[in-house]
Amino acid sequence: MTYQESFEALKAQLEALSAEEVRPPVIPVDVAVQEAENLYQVAKEDAEALATAGITAELIESLPVRIDALRYVQGLWTKDYGSRTDSEAEWKEVSVQAYALRDELLHTFRFAFRKQPAERSLVSKISKGSGHADLIQDLMDLSVLGKAHPEALAKVGFDATKLDTAEELSNTAGTLLGEVNEIRGSSWKPSKDIRDRANSYLKMAVDEIRETGKFVFWKNEDKERRYTSDFYRKKRVKAQEAKTEA
Repeated sequence: MTYQESFEALKAQLEALSAEEVRPPVIPVDVAVQEAENLYQVAKEDAEALATAGITAELIESLPVRIDALRYVQGLWTKDYGSRTDSEAEWKEVSVQAYALRDELLHTFRFAFRKQPAERSLVSKISKGSGHADLIQDLMDLSVLGKAHPEALAKVGFDATKLDTAEELSNTAGTLLGEVNEIRGSSWKPSKDIRDRANSYLKMAVDEIRETGKFVFWKNEDKERRYTSDFYRKKRVKAQEAKTEA
């Protein structure tokens, strides 16, 4: 089966998991998947011994399908999360430029229109808002106002091309903010949820086999070791070394 076919084969079981059974990964998914692959080979070799303590051949043989399903949905999550972080990074860059330009325009307009009550009042009104949505509208309003009074701005040495930049930034920032709000809202959550479900479903089988393997081979240190997580073992060793150095 392909990764996607493995996911489709398990989709009903994944969706049937209760909220209490679903947990996000506590170790990197690529590490968890590789450890599960290693465990599968070990468990196949020890299948007869494990069977004496309740581990069925069906459970062992379910590991590859669970592994491939997790690989597939992790790919979906990585894609969605990558889009999320890309949009967030682009929004951050554009918003910094937008806020800086708005502040510059407000500063310049207050001085240029200081003797024009109507325009000065408009600048004051524009400056009162706050938030990203207000920023986007402010840039457009300031661009329109500035283009209506080029002479007053020219007298204070203002670069009129910045009014076009303000309009462009308003359009760009508006689009990006919409994308970011959508991503922050819900678009990425389904792939994260199904990834967490697939991870939990694999972990259930892995934990059951590991616990049983350690029980069965409790007098065989080498074999018992094969039913423990390398990730956590290395983590414990590092912690112990750090403690010893301290």
